[in-house]
Amino acid sequence: MFKHLPLPENPPASAEDAVLSARQLLKTLGIAGANVSLEKPAAQPGGLIGAALQAALPIRALEALAHQAATNAAAEQGVKVTQTLLTLQQAGENRLHLSLRVEAKIFGGTVQIGVEGHIAPENGTHLRFSGFQMEGGGGIFGGIAGAMIRPKLNELEAAPLDLQRLAGVPLELTQLKSEEDNLVLFGAFIEPRLLP
Repeated sequence: MFKHLPLPENPPASAEDAVLSARQLLKTLGIAGANVSLEKPAAQPGGLIGAALQAALPIRALEALAHQAATNAAAEQGVKVTQTLLTLQQAGENRLHLSLRVEAKIFGGTVQIGVEGHIAPENGTHLRFSGFQMEGGGGIFGGIAGAMIRPKLNELEAAPLDLQRLAGVPLELTQLKSEEDNLVLFGAFIEPRLLP
């Protein structure tokens, strides 16, 4: 699922470079309005280790990204997605409940599809998606939707997002929360030998 994410060509050399790289990545992904800031400077000026950053991703921008992905996948099957609604709620410390509702038109009919699950850091180095449940409505269209979507959910659960690979440097996700219509992530750059 995350195979085609744009990875940095050269790892950032400083915390400031890492912030710029993160901003560029989010822009490339199409997450409008995302904000990445340096919350704590590196232990040594111009370095990475000890620095901490925060990324705030608007949930509406993530919803637009999910809508585009659903629209593209559905179009391959001759289905038109008309509406997408994404909600993220805190479900414990560093754990979020994700709910995605999609409405689609199929052969003049309308089908409602719902997906719910959880997002949480795993070992601080990965973002794990788990517990996905899908509700695809009844009838043949619900069955078709389930056959299309369930393998994607299984793939997402099986392969957590490797944050260090994405950042290009050792990074630990220290906090994950839903706050004021944003998905907020806090991370710290760490020594490579401290990785599990």
